[in-house]
Amino acid sequence: MPFLTELMDCHVNVDVTFTVNIFLSLYKYLFKGPENTRYTIANPNQQHTEEIKDFVDARYVSASEATWKIFAFEISRKFPAVACLTVHLPGENFHQMPGKNGTASPASQLLRYFAHQTGTQFLLLKYTAFYRKYIHKPLARAYNSNPNEWLERPSPDINISQIISARVGQDMVRRLPVISPRNGEVFYLRAQLLHKAAYNYEEFRTVNDITYDTFQEAATQLGSFANIDEVENSLQEAIAFYYAPYHLRFLYAQLIVDIPAPALELWEKCKAKLSADHTELFATADQAYLEALGGIERLLTPSGPNLSDSCLPDPGQRINELDIE
Repeated sequence: MPFLTELMDCHVNVDVTFTVNIFLSLYKYLFKGPENTRYTIANPNQQHTEEIKDFVDARYVSASEATWKIFAFEISRKFPAVACLTVHLPGENFHQMPGKNGTASPASQLLRYFAHQTGTQFLLLKYTAFYRKYIHKPLARAYNSNPNEWLERPSPDINISQIISARVGQDMVRRLPVISPRNGEVFYLRAQLLHKAAYNYEEFRTVNDITYDTFQEAATQLGSFANIDEVENSLQEAIAFYYAPYHLRFLYAQLIVDIPAPALELWEKCKAKLSADHTELFATADQAYLEALGGIERLLTPSGPNLSDSCLPDPGQRINELDIE
């Protein structure tokens, strides 16, 4: 560094890049070129006639990207294409931004799925399978019946109808986003979307002609989830194999975060084993329990929830490791 400063007789900035940030240095700093992307709109009502020139001037292709294009290497194309579908509870979908004509639609991919026709070709067609086989097209002014196109059914949730058309050409894989069990009902709705076909939310809460109050109850009755004993059995099995108390607390924290379970009831049943390593360090069992809860709280912190979210007691003021020693 002193040598470069003396050689160039100016300020020199040297970055040592040895992580994934090297891509930022290579493609942004070394090949960034001149900046031509700042515009000022003087008169918004004036008709713009230089769109092609603006595109050529403002389009940025780095040296590396240009090389890839010259050699005809694929940059962003992938086969098969993968797209993510939306999953949301009733009334929690994102509305579209208004267009030039002032119209906007509250419809989402899920609400569009609910509006598909009831013909035999759509019978028992699940959410992901529907979008793998069909696409939506805007409703033309003059719609002519086509054997490979169908109009959407009228729906109170959709104010703009579209055409359902059979997909042709390249295949596309449709997937659902990963949702944590801590998100509650939307997690169980996702499970229902994977295993059941329906025309509305109520059908996803209906199993064997019984409509349940929550998606969790319906998903459990459908067999997507085992009963609550599965969590307790996992912890009891670890106890039977003489897992260390710290490992038991780690398992307990993971179970109450990733699997819906009565955390307080499970704690009351297994708190003696979960705090066994603190029993000899404290005068009373209650103090050992509080210290074990503090350890569980530290394990939960990176995941987001705290003890109160799981209805567990607050450990309060805990003794630090130095005082214990």
